[in-house]
Order: sequence, then structure tokens, then C-alpha cells
Amino acid sequence: MEADKKEFETKKKEAEALQAGFDAARTHYNTGIELMRATPPNYTGAITEFEAATSVDPGKHTAMAELAYKANANFAEAHYQIGVDMFNKKDRTNAKPHFETAIASANKAIAIASEVKDNANINNDL
Repeated sequence: MEADKKEFETKKKEAEALQAGFDAARTHYNTGIELMRATPPNYTGAITEFEAATSVDPGKHTAMAELAYKANANFAEAHYQIGVDMFNKKDRTNAKPHFETAIASANKAIAIASEVKDNANINNDL
């Protein structure tokens, strides 16, 4: 009986920590979206928020996979937009790392989406 109670408390703490991590990541993601929608868009601020949102483990739950997918996709978009702005201002040397990061993050989003088979919110984007 005591062992069952300890196991329950341990699992409860794990679940609460997992939920807290998801909630924090979701808040970062939503803040990043708002920064990208601002006039003018704040892509630099959005990058920081999306990077924090990508910290969730997509293997824990489909909601976390969806959040990780969207955070990585938007992280890629923000880097791409900064890269385009720099490129158009003839700052090609500093634009290149943003394009490279955008590609890497887009590939990560695709990899996450490829792992999830039963989530229309992800699969419809592919």
C-alpha cells in the first residue's frame, strides 16, 4: 500500500512537471506568434520565444508534438524573414546563418511531422 502511494506521488509529480513544461512552451509559442503579427513584426523577439517553445519533448504526447512542430516551423520562418531582410540590404554574409538555421529548423519540423501519424493538425500541413 505504501509503495503504491509513493509510486502514485512520483507519477503525479512527473505529470505536473510535464504539464508545467508544456504550459511554459505554449506561452512562449503564443508570444512568438504575437511578435510576428506585430506591426512591424519583431522577428528577433519571436526567435527567442520560438526557441524556448521548441524545448518540449514531442515524443511525450501528441499535443507536445504539435507544439514542437509549429514552434520549429515558425522558428524557421522568423529566421528566414530576418535573412531575407539582411540579404535585401546587401548584408549577405550575415544573412547566410539565418537561412541555414531556417533550413535546419524546417527540416526538424518535417521530421517531427513525419513521426506523427494520427494528428490532422500536423499531417494536413505536409
